[in-house]
Amino acid sequence: MANLAERVTRALCDLRREAVNSSWLPQERDDLANRMRRDSIPGVALAVVNDAEVVWKGGFGVSGIDCPLPVTSSTLFQAGSISKPVFAIAVMCLVEAGLLDLDEDVNSYLTSWKVPANGAWQPRITLRQLLSHSAATSVKGFPGYPSAGPRPTLLEVLNGRWPANSLPIAVEGIPGLTCRYSGGGTTIAQQVIMDVLGRPFPELMKELVLDPLGMVTSTYDQPLSADKAASAARGHRWNADPVSGGAYIYPEMAAAGLWTSAEELAELGARLIRLLQGGPSRLSLKKQNLEAMLRPQLTGEEIGQSFAGIGWFCEGKGDAFSFGHNGEDNGFLSRIRLFPEVGAGAAVLVNSIQGGPLISHIFSALAREFDWPSAHENLSAVVPLDYDNFVGNYTDRNGISAQITGEDGTLNLEIGSQPPMSLTLVGYRLFSSRVADMQVAFEELDKSGRFSLVLIQFGVRVVLQPAL
Repeated sequence: MANLAERVTRALCDLRREAVNSSWLPQERDDLANRMRRDSIPGVALAVVNDAEVVWKGGFGVSGIDCPLPVTSSTLFQAGSISKPVFAIAVMCLVEAGLLDLDEDVNSYLTSWKVPANGAWQPRITLRQLLSHSAATSVKGFPGYPSAGPRPTLLEVLNGRWPANSLPIAVEGIPGLTCRYSGGGTTIAQQVIMDVLGRPFPELMKELVLDPLGMVTSTYDQPLSADKAASAARGHRWNADPVSGGAYIYPEMAAAGLWTSAEELAELGARLIRLLQGGPSRLSLKKQNLEAMLRPQLTGEEIGQSFAGIGWFCEGKGDAFSFGHNGEDNGFLSRIRLFPEVGAGAAVLVNSIQGGPLISHIFSALAREFDWPSAHENLSAVVPLDYDNFVGNYTDRNGISAQITGEDGTLNLEIGSQPPMSLTLVGYRLFSSRVADMQVAFEELDKSGRFSLVLIQFGVRVVLQPAL
C-alpha cells in the first residue's frame, strides 16, 4: 500500500498544464497544492482504483472558504450529472426484475404526466433512448434552485411551469436517430420509475443501488439532511466565491441530485469492474446486463468510437476501453473514469466550478503513473506542433474576427472586442479555455502550413479562415 501511496503522491506532484509536447510551448509541471491555490479551488477529493479495488483515497484543502473543515475521501460533494449513470443502474435492475422494458413506449408507464404530442404527431420514446440521450428530448441541463426557494415539483419541471427555471421537456426531433445530451430525458425516466413503483425517488435509489453497493453516506435527498449538510463540501463559483445561501437544490434528482464521496463513488466503480470481470455482484444486475449498458445504442455506432451507452459515455476498445461520466452542479465539478479490462480508474470531486482543467490534469497524471491505456494515439508525441503556424488573424463571412497570439510560451485568443483569453492544450491541435465553455481547434487547410480556426461553443462550430 505504501508503494501505491507513493505513486499517487508522485502523480499529484506531476500535474502538467499541457497534455502533449510541442515545438516551443513548454509543459508546465506543478503539484496539487500549488494548482489548487493558483486556481482558487478550496477542496479536492480523490480515490484511485487499481486491480479492481479502491487502493488509495484522500482529500485536500477545505470543505469551504467559510467552513474550514478538512476535505477527506468521505466528504460529500454534489456529483451533478454523475447522478445519471448511477440512476441508469437502478433502471437496469428494474428491467432485470421484469418491472420495466427498455424498449416500451414510456407513455405506457407514465400516469401522472405524459410525453406531449407535437400537434397531431405523438412521438414514441423509450427508456433506452432516454438513458442514451437519443430520444431527441429538450433541456440539456438544469441550473438548480437556491435553498431559500421557491422550487418546483418534478411535474412543474416537466411542464416548464413556474417556479421551474427551465423550459418544458418535449421531443424536438425524431427519436433514435442521433445522440443529443438531454438532462430533460433523464428527468422523464425519473418520473417513469416513480409512477411505476409509487415511492419517493431517494428511497428507491437507496434500496436499488446505494445500499447494495455500500454507499451508506451517499444520497439523492434534495435538500441534503441537516446532519449530512453540516460536514458536506460547500460549492464555489469563480475565485472561490461561495455559492450564496448554501447548496442549490435539484428536484431533477436522477439528472443532477446525487450527493456522494470520492471513496464511495470509486467503490461503485470497482464493484462494476469486478462484475464485468466475472466476479459476484451485490446488485440485482447480471454481468450481461451491465455489459449491455456499455454498448452503442444507435445504429452505425460501434465499439472503438466515443458513444453514449445506457447512462455511461464510452470510448476505446480492447484494453483501452473505458466508461465514465462528468458532473457539474452549481459550485461543484466531478468525474469518474473506469478501465474494466485493466481494472483501473479514479473518481475526482472538487468544490469549485474552476476545477475542470485541474480534474483533467489529475486524470492525465494518474494515467501516466499507472500506465492506463489511451483510446487515442498521441500524435503530437511523434509529430511536434509548430505553433507559429497558428498565430495570426482569422475572420469569417459574417464579420466575426479573431486573433491568435503567442506570448511567454502560451497561446491567447482574442475575439472581436473581448479581452484576450489564454488557451490550454488538451489534444492534438485542440485547446480549451479556462474562463469560457469553449474549445479551439486548428484544422489544416493545405500543405503550406495554413490553418482554419474552429471555435466550438455549446456544440456549435464556428469556422474562421486566415485573414488575407
